[in-house]
Amino acid sequence: FGNNSYVSALDNGLFTIGAPHDEGDGPSPEEIFTAFPAGENKFALKSGYGKYLGVSKDGVVIGRSDAVGPMEQWEP
Repeated sequence: FGNNSYVSALDNGLFTIGAPHDEGDGPSPEEIFTAFPAGENKFALKSGYGKYLGVSKDGVVIGRSDAVGPMEQWEP
């Protein structure tokens, strides 16, 4: 994957490894994920596209939800 690469959200809700950045450069907006409290001992993750990360029925991590439900809550 190389140095200075980040996980990047795609507009279809899936993820990839982004292109390497120059030394000292931070992540691009689609490579920024924000954590929010989501109940007792749980949290939610929001992608740079404003979608919450969850788990599909097939067990795949996706970022397509507009709201936090049971499948978008994570435990540390």
